[in-house]
Amino acid sequence: MGEKFWVNVEKAMVESVLGIEACEFLISSASNNVSADMVSPPSNLGVQKGLCQLIDGSNWNYAIFWYASSLKSGGSILSWGGGVLANPKGSGAGKGNSIVDGKFEAVEKREEVKKRVLQKLHTCFNMLDGDNYAANLDAVSDVEMFYLTSMYFTFRCDSSYSPVES
Repeated sequence: MGEKFWVNVEKAMVESVLGIEACEFLISSASNNVSADMVSPPSNLGVQKGLCQLIDGSNWNYAIFWYASSLKSGGSILSWGGGVLANPKGSGAGKGNSIVDGKFEAVEKREEVKKRVLQKLHTCFNMLDGDNYAANLDAVSDVEMFYLTSMYFTFRCDSSYSPVES
């Protein structure tokens, strides 16, 4: 499903926002449907309140909880378990700076491209419409893009993309 989806979209657009390596990783993840191989996909892990408290008590922009799960095929995986995104406390894409630089149209186009990439990821990974946070954004800062894109990443603990040192 994933590979067919990616062949039919503007892959260059996704690569321009996420980078080539991230784009290839997401194509592979969508094609292999890793979440279907999970022994018991997470439901509500009850971490939202704790993540909110973490954000409220710090100067962080987001908090992500990664869930470890076993795979039916063997091995284990880290996947999105929950997250909280606060209003960015630092500068991200920063429309204010762009207006001063006289690049407002370029920034608007970039923001629209980011939203389109997030929509394509949402569709490709069969997410529920109610979970489509990006659809309600007027603009997508760099922090928001990182946070929202993180939802679609999974990490096999036995792969070269694993966050675990060998």
